[in-house]
Amino acid sequence: MRPSTLTTLTLVGVLALAACGGDDDDASDTTAAVTETVTADIVTTDAAETTAAPQTTETTDGPTTSAAPAAWATAFDSTTGYDAKAAVIADAEALRPTIEAYTPAGEVVGGITLEPTDVVITGDTAAITYKVLFAGTSPYPEQEGTAQRVDGVWVVGRDEFCGFMAMARNPCS
Repeated sequence: MRPSTLTTLTLVGVLALAACGGDDDDASDTTAAVTETVTADIVTTDAAETTAAPQTTETTDGPTTSAAPAAWATAFDSTTGYDAKAAVIADAEALRPTIEAYTPAGEVVGGITLEPTDVVITGDTAAITYKVLFAGTSPYPEQEGTAQRVDGVWVVGRDEFCGFMAMARNPCS
């Protein structure tokens, strides 16, 4: 079994046991809203490479998720095509010319990616700290942005997307 799978299963098991435990005297409080904060720093290991996943802290009234950093990375990866981006960018059809122009703009600098390093989710808002990478190199200090959960899907808002596009000299049309 891969270490990341074992780590994930162990984490799920510990959380399940913690959720089942408790004091029977508190049985009358079962209708109270539950808010939890979960912090995870998971490391996956392949034979040739070790990669640390972004740390995610979520405060929520439901299950935790790591989809926000994935949506963020997809929206801002200059090598990802329009169809994949359309699912994670608000108003994507209106932004189609900008999204499609981002690929050649990224090629000029060897590719542009935004790598989430920390994510704090509160309700339907994800505050994302990220590195800007040009050809795999981060020339700037970490930046901050936000994503929103809309109908259960994490998306980057038009203003957030266009703000970064302007910095990448690929203004929204």
